[in-house]
Amino acid sequence: MPDQYRAMVYLTGALGLRWSEVAGLRVGGLDLLRRKLTVTETLAEVRGSLQFGDVKTKAARRTLDIPPFLVGMLAEHLATRGVTAEDPSALVFVSAEGHPLRASHFRTRTWAPAVKAAGLGDGFTFHHLRHTAVGFPSF
Repeated sequence: MPDQYRAMVYLTGALGLRWSEVAGLRVGGLDLLRRKLTVTETLAEVRGSLQFGDVKTKAARRTLDIPPFLVGMLAEHLATRGVTAEDPSALVFVSAEGHPLRASHFRTRTWAPAVKAAGLGDGFTFHHLRHTAVGFPSF
């Protein structure tokens, strides 16, 4: 997995975020000092157009504890991008060109090659990471 997406993969695997939640995560949703992540917004591709929106249900709006190892990884990720807490509207994860992430592009350009290189087989999807969080301990 390219370095720019490593924190995203760990975040999804550890906390069970949906693609739309991780793609729509903004810096303002992270509180690294308190090790908290708040999910309030999503980013989805609808008929070829990217659309930000609120989470669909009351239960989907949640605050999660971030594991200590991931706090450092996220801090390093943001520092590498030159993003600070002073820009709460900035997206945490963007494409190589700095644009919001499109699931279709990420899947074909990044995810599929990484899955193949790891020998995980073609059927391993980004959504499968969400299931790894079920057995993850709370922090």
